[in-house]
Formats: sequence, structure tokens, C-alpha cells
Amino acid sequence: MRSQMFITFHRESNQIGPPLILNGADAHPDVTDAISWDALINTVAAVYHGFTGQWAGLKDDITKLYENALKEKNQMVNKNNQLELLEGGGIVGRNEQVDEARILFQAWSEDDLTSSFARVDPSDQIQDLGEKRYRKNDENWYEHGFSFPLKNLRAGEYIVSGASGDDGWFFDVGVSSQLNVVVKPRVPDTINRAVLGIFGRAA
Repeated sequence: MRSQMFITFHRESNQIGPPLILNGADAHPDVTDAISWDALINTVAAVYHGFTGQWAGLKDDITKLYENALKEKNQMVNKNNQLELLEGGGIVGRNEQVDEARILFQAWSEDDLTSSFARVDPSDQIQDLGEKRYRKNDENWYEHGFSFPLKNLRAGEYIVSGASGDDGWFFDVGVSSQLNVVVKPRVPDTINRAVLGIFGRAA
């Protein structure tokens, strides 16, 4: 059972630069980073720390999704990471100017997949690209994608969550993934020039 967050960046619908792959997980019954059900829920709660006002309403919904996908699995692996983007279009640490980020949660296994899901919170400005289930190279795949329109997306934190489990011959394993997408406010050029002017005069 494996999973990842597959991220591509676009300008006017054309992909810019190579894809970015985060939260790669390879879950087998003997993995050393397996976690318990309680530890998983505690981790998810920690990831959603910024939703203190909304967490009470989200908790039951999100817990139920994870429970459907992962409860009763012999082994579970959880991955967390962070992606920093710039309001208006940009990627922290990369020079490309982009207007869209597409984030795809992927999970696949040689065994049959059981329940799988992916979601974004908050989701009001995010476009849901839909989910697919298919078979490729003797493996069963689940994918669910989302489009982040950076030109219009407000600065703030957005959490992409996904999970999937399989139905193995001897062991049932599952993977879960949380990606904290931080959209940072862009400092206007006029402020940049003013700051540079102050330091220039001080020098």
C-alpha cells in the first residue's frame, strides 16, 4: 500500500517546472513508522490546530472519514508536510510565477482498495477536480485532485487530507496524508522599495 501528494504548478493551464512529490508512504505490515488509531486521530487534530473555532464541527465528519478508510487495519502509516505558496501566484523557494497549484492525493495497492477519501479545509475557494478509481500495472489506484487558484486565493492555511486502505490476503494496511498548504501574503513592491530605501539611507 503506497500513497503520495503529487503537486504540479501551472500558468495559463500550462505546467511550469517539474512536479513536486510530498508525503511519499510505502506501508507494509513490518514498517517501523506505523501508528495506532488513537495516535492517528491525535495527529489529525494537531494538524487542524488552526481550525479551533471550526474543529468541533469538523471533528466528527473528519474522524468518520478516517474511520471508514483506516479503522481495523493491521498497520497504518501517516505522513505530514507543508507547502508554502504566495498570494497572487508563486512558490516559496522557487522562482516560477504561477497562477494555479494542482494537488493530487494518490494511493495504490496490489490488493483491493477499501474506502478512500481526500478533502480540503476550508474548501470554499478550492476547485474539486474529482476522484478516480482505476487499475494500472496490476495495481488498484485511487486519485482525488484539487485546484488552488492562486490569483484569487486569500492568504491563509488550507489542509489537504487523504487516506486509503487495502484488503490484503494476510494483513490489511492503510495510509493517511495531511498537507498543510500555507498561502503567504505577498508584500507589495511599493513596500519593498520603501524598506530598501530606509535601509539604503541608514547605510
